[in-house]
Amino acid sequence: MRSFSKKLAFVLAAAMVLTGFAPAAQAKAADDFSLNRTSYILYTSTESVNHHGSETLADGLYGNVEKFDFNLKNAPANWATAYSYKWASSKEAVATVATGGLVTAKSVGVTEISCTITDKATGNVAATLKATVTVKANAADLEIEAADGEEYDGAEVAPGTKIDFNRTMADQDGNWSNIKGKYVTDEIRWVVTPADKGVTVDQSNGVVTVGDDADGEYTVYAEAYQSKMYNATTATSNKVTFTVNAEKELEIEQTAVTKFTIDLGAAVESVGDVTVTRLYPTATAVYEYPMGVASATLNKDDKSKVDVVLFNNLADNTKYIVTVAGYEPKEFTAQAGNPDSIVLSASATEVSPFVQYGPNPVALYYRLYDGTVDVTDLALSKGTVLLSTESFSQEGKYFVSNNQIWFAEENIDVTVVAEYQSNEYKDGKPAVYVKDSAMFTSVSAPATVIDKVEAYTLTGWQSAKTYVPFGEPAVLGAKIKLSAGDPVTVENGGNLLDGTVLFESVTTDVAVMEGTNVVFFKQGVAKFIVNYVTVVNGQQNVLPIGTAVVEARDAKAFKDFKLSTTALTMGADTPYDEETITVTAEDNYGGAAAVNTVVVTGADANATAALAGVDYTTEVGKITLNATTMINALNGNPATAQLTFKVKVNDKIEKTFTVLIKKPGVVGTEYINIVTDGFGKDVARTVASDAAKAEKTASFTVFKMSNGVKVGVQDIVPYTSTTVVTTGDYYFKVLKDGVDVTNKVDISNIANGVVTLKFSKATTALANVVDNTGATVNGTKVEYNLEGGNYVFTLYQGMAAGDKAVAIQRNSAVGSVTCNKGAYGNAVRKVDTVPATDAKTIRDAFTVKNTKGENATAPFSVDSTVAGGYVNVKSITFYDEVATGVYAPYTVNVGVTLKVQP
Repeated sequence: MRSFSKKLAFVLAAAMVLTGFAPAAQAKAADDFSLNRTSYILYTSTESVNHHGSETLADGLYGNVEKFDFNLKNAPANWATAYSYKWASSKEAVATVATGGLVTAKSVGVTEISCTITDKATGNVAATLKATVTVKANAADLEIEAADGEEYDGAEVAPGTKIDFNRTMADQDGNWSNIKGKYVTDEIRWVVTPADKGVTVDQSNGVVTVGDDADGEYTVYAEAYQSKMYNATTATSNKVTFTVNAEKELEIEQTAVTKFTIDLGAAVESVGDVTVTRLYPTATAVYEYPMGVASATLNKDDKSKVDVVLFNNLADNTKYIVTVAGYEPKEFTAQAGNPDSIVLSASATEVSPFVQYGPNPVALYYRLYDGTVDVTDLALSKGTVLLSTESFSQEGKYFVSNNQIWFAEENIDVTVVAEYQSNEYKDGKPAVYVKDSAMFTSVSAPATVIDKVEAYTLTGWQSAKTYVPFGEPAVLGAKIKLSAGDPVTVENGGNLLDGTVLFESVTTDVAVMEGTNVVFFKQGVAKFIVNYVTVVNGQQNVLPIGTAVVEARDAKAFKDFKLSTTALTMGADTPYDEETITVTAEDNYGGAAAVNTVVVTGADANATAALAGVDYTTEVGKITLNATTMINALNGNPATAQLTFKVKVNDKIEKTFTVLIKKPGVVGTEYINIVTDGFGKDVARTVASDAAKAEKTASFTVFKMSNGVKVGVQDIVPYTSTTVVTTGDYYFKVLKDGVDVTNKVDISNIANGVVTLKFSKATTALANVVDNTGATVNGTKVEYNLEGGNYVFTLYQGMAAGDKAVAIQRNSAVGSVTCNKGAYGNAVRKVDTVPATDAKTIRDAFTVKNTKGENATAPFSVDSTVAGGYVNVKSITFYDEVATGVYAPYTVNVGVTLKVQP
């Protein structure tokens, strides 16, 4: 037994020895280890959001998109004693890495994060682990435009159309680029509304397809996201809204018991045979009965519509089939039932609220409707209409009796109640009962035969509004529909045909007319009569043509303000150390309000100390910032400083803005940036002969950048087919709508890295132009050298390729402009007849507004012909003085015929 025990003890001891050495034998070499990620994308924007949708670290440090923690995988238990490690970033200007592997984004770019592992026992590098970190910025701004250069916003497109939209993005510093991933994130999501209604957009390229089933109004825009995993937008583009008009089928609109209108969808010269068939369903089949068509004629005002009259009444809630030669048949359900509304009027031919006062009562008229269908005759065959006043006149100034109304004096309002009662009774009451009312106003003369006053506008404050801020003067205007032609808009006191339009106040306790203006005494609703005043044989005739209701609301008051930017990145070295922030205030109507006081304070101690570099200048609405002054005020000249300031406007509302100040980095961190100026707007014509009317331009400027800020300008040279490339030099090309226009751009400021696009210049002499005084105008025509379009500026750098240098594309910038050749809008006709055919008389027959909304006063000439008592006005050309003795011609096409008075 002892011998067996000794052998067992030896085996157990050996086993224990082997077990003790097992960890050393199983230890992993450092080169077996790896990082938890080999690549990662971070973002620099102060507006960053993480995948939780949060803008803070509240959801966890490593959900934040500006930081990521790299860790070692498969680390052994004796890691700290056996190995040492060191983290590094190849480009610390792009991202830095802390001792524990926590990486923080600094600026846009790509850097390599490395972890060097050293064996402590030998001092040898056991392994180097690497990961790529790409730093991007959120898109702070986003614009879309059609690749073909067409303006689709507000346009009409046909089914089957394809529109290729390009997107251009900018970071929070205003750096624009259409190159994917140049400055900002790549995730773009296109939106079309309404969705799934015939118009689709390809998410991969922004190509919009208008389907054959599309019809109506559609809006397209783009949204920028950090990536697919983040669901919060960083920027939303402009919206492009267009209309699709599909081929229309016949549309039927019933107007009376025996009448309806057919809409053909497009104007025609003549209409073919029209037939109407009634459908009569039984238990076993549907029978068809033809209806007698008394007439089917094209509408005199709208040739796309056919007015149909039948010999017999249409039956209520009954189906009919209408056919027109050359069109598919259309089924519709007729209405010819009991009335559900009543319309009252003091005129048999139009809806009028005016009653002439005097010794004799005036007839009142009414029509009964089933929906929009006139069923008056049918309803009166089965019932009766009773009229009465809503209130009794204690003074005996008005009454209503036997469908007549009487007034003793003018400017009295009375509400008349109309009741329809059917002859059939149910439970002691009329089976059909309809009640409605209307207000009538007494006037001194009967209403004119002008069709109607369609709408009312307020000019002098905001056009097409029926209210005005209390205390603000306003000129009233009326949009009047004549018996022929388009509606005309006439201000109070303006001419209409052979007369004048004047407003007369009814509610004089609220407002009165004072000249052309209306003056309100208090807040409230004011009623006005719109009169048409003519003079015949020295006698003034006043004819009411409509009424207007205008409300005086709260007085204008400061409500809010906006800062042109709330986040700025600035360099702390001249000459690029100054920026401005514009302050604009709004009133309670959304208009501009006065900025009376602006107080800027620091949000923390550092910002307060740096206030010496912040100034609200005497130039209205501008906060001027000087980065060098702010850094020096901090007594340490830090490489970067983030300062937050508070702005209080008009001593009421306070907001904040943040300034990130950077000093240029070390040599080797510089890169090139292209800045555009003057694009995205209308560059209206002018000439450079007068400094006050300087030529309109747009430009590309090439800057040297360091640490995210401007440090200088880059010399550049035009790149043409004859250019000899030198290594290290920079070259440029400019394309307009795909055509090379490099030789047309101005390079006089190229020493400062600026390429200028000029859009017009004075050229040939202009003579024998007669102005409205009869004098001869001598001026200069304007030539358009570069016009509106899509411009691409591409920058190249000379690179060594073997024994010669070649131009390699570095980056590019885009900009689009429109060039306004016509400073004047359409000519609006004021009269239908003229007493003479000279240029001044014809000119005075039209109202033309310039781009400022003012009446055009420039010298002019008229292109017209006279024949058979009429003058055909083709166009009016204005010669606007854009500089001393320099005139630019602008032609307004008119195309109107005026009758010459005998």
